[in-house]
Formats: sequence, structure tokens, C-alpha cells
Amino acid sequence: MKHFEAPILDWNYATQQDWCCEHSLSQSPIDIETATLEPMMDTGKIQLTYSRTVDAVFDTGSAIQGIATGTANINNRFFNLQQFHFHTHSEHKVDGKTCDAELHFVHEAQNGRLAVLGVFLVEGRHNETLQTLLDAVNTNQSIHNVYLYDLLPRISDYYHYLGSLTTPPLTENVEWYLFKETVEISHKQLQILRNYHANNCRHTQPLNGRKVLFKSFNKKS
Repeated sequence: MKHFEAPILDWNYATQQDWCCEHSLSQSPIDIETATLEPMMDTGKIQLTYSRTVDAVFDTGSAIQGIATGTANINNRFFNLQQFHFHTHSEHKVDGKTCDAELHFVHEAQNGRLAVLGVFLVEGRHNETLQTLLDAVNTNQSIHNVYLYDLLPRISDYYHYLGSLTTPPLTENVEWYLFKETVEISHKQLQILRNYHANNCRHTQPLNGRKVLFKSFNKKS
């Protein structure tokens, strides 16, 4: 059994104004303005193949994070799942509004390029998969028969832009894919996430002329 330990952090959210280097122009998160979205013209298809085993779930000191394997096929380019983690409240905004939480699935291609799938979480129905993960935090136990797809929306329309990681080292040239449809979690589950880390979210960053694309799979839209 692998043993996972959280890294020692040399940063915190209270001093996030000091994180960014002076010449960074493509930072994340952003406030998505739906009135200025441009349509994505390519196929935009995302196919996910995630393992049913989560190797560990632990508190990194800044977020609840899970380790699992899998692949994301994005426009016929393959990215390997590295980890997933939670922010409360959401880091990205849509038309100035936040959601209760945001889940990030972080992927890396063989050439080092990063792609993050973002899911907006809202208070509502109990989510059994999330509960399984929360029950395993810091137990250092592998979890089997976990259906991570239950943490993803059924409708795959998404916003896309180029940005950065939202925590140091704030690496840029990250591909962001943020699903429009939300996923529900219960009030109790939201409180558990907040009890670990409330407001572990970076402030929105200037767009600096970047385009934000919208991919809809509804032929009528």
C-alpha cells in the first residue's frame, strides 16, 4: 500500500496578493462573462476513462485531494489524471456569481501540458461518491469501486480558455474546461468541505484579452 503525505506549503490564501509574478498575463481563475463567449468550432469532444480505485484522499493543507489514475481524451489528445481536489466556494465565477464549491480534475500530457476539468458544485442532493471520498480523508487507505463520474455533470457543455494553475507555482498555459451544468452535494457534505478549508479559493484574475469559448452539444443552441 502506498503512503501519501501532504507537502509542506510555503504559501497561504491570506497572502495571495503576493503570489503572482509581475509579468503573468494568463492567470486563473476568471469571471466568465456569458455575453462575450465565442463558439468553439472544433469537435470539442471529451472522453474520460477513470479508474474505479482511488489510491488515497488526504488534506494537503490547502484542499482535500484525491489520487487516482485515468485518462482524458480531449480532441484526440490524451492527458493522464494526476489528482483531483476541492475548493469552497468556487474559484471561477459566471457573470459575477460563485457556486458553493468547485472540483478540479488535473491532467497532464506526456509533453507536460496541463488540462483541468472544472465542475461547479451546488447544495442539493446527497452525493454518495463524494461521501465515500470524505469518509476516507487521511485514512491512507485505497478505496475501491468508486464511480468518479458521479462527480461530473451529465450534460457536457463547457467553457474553455487558456489560463494557469490557481495555486503556486501558478503555471500558465493550462487548458481549462469548465462544465456549465452543476453537480449537487448535500448541505452536510458542503459543511464538511468547509470545515476542512473554507475560502480556499483564489481571487479572479484579469482576462487580459483572452478569448473564452463555449462548446455546446445541443444542435439547437
